[in-house]
Formats: sequence, structure tokens, C-alpha cells
Amino acid sequence: SRGSMFMLAENILKRILNMCSYNELGPVNEIHLDCDWTKSTKEDFTYLCSMIRKVIASKQLNIKLSGTIRLHQLEEAEYPFDSGVLMMYNTGAIKNNITKNSILDYDDVYKYLSVNKRIKKFIAAREYNCPVIDVAYPAYSWGVVFYNNHFRKLVGNPQDYVLQEGETIRFENSEIETILKVKQLVDSKIGNVVKGNVIYHLDSNNLSKYNYDEIESIYN
Repeated sequence: SRGSMFMLAENILKRILNMCSYNELGPVNEIHLDCDWTKSTKEDFTYLCSMIRKVIASKQLNIKLSGTIRLHQLEEAEYPFDSGVLMMYNTGAIKNNITKNSILDYDDVYKYLSVNKRIKKFIAAREYNCPVIDVAYPAYSWGVVFYNNHFRKLVGNPQDYVLQEGETIRFENSEIETILKVKQLVDSKIGNVVKGNVIYHLDSNNLSKYNYDEIESIYN
């Protein structure tokens, strides 16, 4: 309910600040919210963002609010945060057994970025709302397990997974060739409003799959 939304916002901020304090991470400059909001949930998510802003202001903290933007949210004129991270990962329908690669597929991205009317609206709106846009590219892999063609689960180490009777597995990777091809499309369509690039998620195991030049090519 709306009445409990302020309490939820308070609890979110309190939890974040406590975690950062406990782990000695220093002052918090930004809070990032990841929510796959749709038309039916946008109003509640927007209200939650406003409540978090209200709690931040009440404590006189200098903390910015950022959030993820999915491809299906490109046509939104306004976003309820100060800056956004456009997700160039999880672009496909993971539970669909005919999906090629749900992590990143050029054709999935092209369907959204090739609509000039949508792109023009997105760029024009950035002059007034959520002007800071970063783009996040994937650097991970997994296995998608199906049972009789129905989604069952994700496995982090698919090579070690032992298939049960009736199961199949789809191996999905973040191929550097696909990443750079998508990045070239992104740069050509919305590059003038992109501030920076992000690799998700950044750890030694994921990065070991790429050489230095490949990592630099994603960032630049």
C-alpha cells in the first residue's frame, strides 16, 4: 500500500547504509534500483523512488538515485531516477526453449533500436529527464535447463551439470564478437546520449574469458 511505501523506502536506505558501514565501504554517493517495471507496476515503482528521494532528503544526504532501463522501457519519456543504466543483457526470453541466447542476441537488440521513432523519442527526452545514460554489457555465462521443453532452472557451471532424464541444456555465453556488434549498433543509434559503458558483472572469473584489448574495446 502507499501508506507502507515510505516505511519500505526507509528500510531500504537503512539497510544499504548499514551494509556499507559494516563493510567499511565509505560514504554512499548513489543508490541503484533494479526493477523490471511494466505499465502495470510503473506507478508503484515511481512512487517508491519518490519516497526514497524523500527519505534521503529528510536525512540531508547527498545521494543520487539510479536505476536500470530495459529495452522495452525505451519509449518512456520520463524515468524516476537521476541516471539510468540501459541493460544490454538478458535481452531474450530465457524461458522460451527456442531462444538462441537470452543473455545477448543482436537480433533481439536490433528489434528495439531499429525503430527510429522510438529512438528519437528516447534521445529527445534525455534533454529533460534522466540525462545521464550508461550502457551495461554482459560478461557472464550459464546453462538454461529445460525439462520436456519447459524451463526448469539456471545453472552457473553447466559443464559440471549432470542432465536428468527428459532434460536438455542450452549453453549461453557473452561472446565478445556479439558484444562489439551490439555496441556498434548502440553507438550508432544513441551514442550521443551515452555517458559511459559498464561490464556486468565484474569479477575475476568472468574477466578471465577476455583479453585486455577486448575489455578495453567494450569500455571505449
